Amino acid sequence: MPAMSAACAVRSNASLSKAYVPYSSLESVIELNKEAYYLALRQTQGTIRTEAPNWQPWLVFFLRSLAEQVRRLEKKVVSRDRL
Repeated sequence: MPAMSAACAVRSNASLSKAYVPYSSLESVIELNKEAYYLALRQTQGTIRTEAPNWQPWLVFFLRSLAEQVRRLEKKVVSRDRL
């Protein structure tokens, strides 16, 4: 399931049932991968003022981080449902 779809599904289900939804911080995912974040940022920034800016390094990092955030949130939801 794409990251945004999973996040929306969790939010939608929570609003329907008024249930508690565990928090999952994107900031914590980025913090754990700080070196990769800064590498992707530098690679993209180096091309910003060119005729063909390369957004791929930063976008790939960001999308992978979102996917990891969704995985963490899914684990929290599954753990909560087992209680």
